[in-house]
Amino acid sequence: SSLLASQDFVVEDGQTVDARISSENLNRIYLQDDRIASIKALEGQFQYQHDAKLGELYLKPNTGYKDKSINLY
Repeated sequence: SSLLASQDFVVEDGQTVDARISSENLNRIYLQDDRIASIKALEGQFQYQHDAKLGELYLKPNTGYKDKSINLY
């Protein structure tokens, strides 16, 4: 069993980032010194909670997507 810890990326607006996420546990996505305002993705790929106050996203892939790529915008 492998454990993935924090992954940090420096990106420019509009840039694509590839990151590995857990297929079994909740994943936290956040922006340093900024907020995630909204989420756009194909319906049914994952379960998520958006904390609008903190601007963070918590997600977990659904069963059919555990070994597939998930795209967020």
